[in-house]
Amino acid sequence: MKKLYITGLLLLCMMHCCFAQLAALSIGGALPAGSFSNQNFTNQESGFAQSGFSYGLSVVYPVYPNLGITADFGQMTADFNSNAYTRSLNLANPLSSFDMLAVDKYRVNQALTGIYAFVPFNQFTLGVKLQAGFAHVKIPEKRITEQFSGRDYTRIINSATDVAPAYSWGLMAIYKFNSRINFIAQVDNIYTPTSFQFNYFSNTDDMQKFPVNIFRIAFGIGISLQRN
Repeated sequence: MKKLYITGLLLLCMMHCCFAQLAALSIGGALPAGSFSNQNFTNQESGFAQSGFSYGLSVVYPVYPNLGITADFGQMTADFNSNAYTRSLNLANPLSSFDMLAVDKYRVNQALTGIYAFVPFNQFTLGVKLQAGFAHVKIPEKRITEQFSGRDYTRIINSATDVAPAYSWGLMAIYKFNSRINFIAQVDNIYTPTSFQFNYFSNTDDMQKFPVNIFRIAFGIGISLQRN
């Protein structure tokens, strides 16, 4: 059923692309927030996530003078703070010595669609977006090495993925350079309540809630696809 929902959402987004008045490519930064950025070892939802990068495609299709439909595709990455995790692990287990290494980054792929309310000011347009869709989240593989009684023991927490509903709000500013070229700036907050069948803090395989909350700050260039 989840695959059916995702397929329907992608088709809806593709329809928006076909009728879009503006399509824009953007790159920028990704800033983890909430428990996703938390470095508190006692909180099992702590993500130890650090800032990363983002890139994506946004399309806008105005349907009324101050209201439109928008769709968004993209990926955000976030580094895992291995040093902070290692410190927390050693403080929680003073009888052993630990070292942890994250092999990859967090990767968040999103497909979103929603409404876009905007106000034009000559060549500028300022707007607010409310979107919903799905996100595919990949957790990096982690290797935890414990030194105990003069020997090293390494435990690998495998990479894992999950697909969950995603919700987003954001602000977008568009500067119309000429009849075809536009410059855009946008700030978005994307939240997805993912969960994974492993636990960073024990050897259990119980489902673990792991919400991902991340801000995206991006700049890009847009192309007007239809004449006004």
